[in-house]
Amino acid sequence: MPPAIQRRGTDNREKTRNDITRRDALALGVSAAALAVTGASARTAASAIKAADVPAPALPIEKGASLRMLRPVRFVKPDEDVFRANAAKFTEKTGVEVKVDFVGWEDINQQTAVTSNSAAGPDIIIGFSDAPHIYADKLIELTDAASPAASSAKGPQSRSR
Repeated sequence: MPPAIQRRGTDNREKTRNDITRRDALALGVSAAALAVTGASARTAASAIKAADVPAPALPIEKGASLRMLRPVRFVKPDEDVFRANAAKFTEKTGVEVKVDFVGWEDINQQTAVTSNSAAGPDIIIGFSDAPHIYADKLIELTDAASPAASSAKGPQSRSR
């Protein structure tokens, strides 16, 4: 029989990457069940995220400081709950009031454009990854505040343009 013609049900066919046999599916199912029963985890001590033991910079907070944020509306309810709880913890720890405005995903680009061009928008925008490149001239360099070498002797600096 020519190679181009194959009968149905024969083992002559070539196996491609997308061919999954019943045996493959069964093996995968048994493996998943075994992991679930034994409680085995793919996470090991070697895969834990390492963090440097560096103290936070001791930069003074300006009196009456507040923080306005713009971010997309929640995808699931716990997202917003956790975000608001973290904002409240930040306010409790630092005394800086945090106001968060949640806008629809479809509106975040328009809000970013309006606020970046009006110079009266929020301090932080959590949006899509292309916004910093589009509004590069509106960004403020914060390396001095984020660097472990930042000195508390510098004091508050104006960050407005």
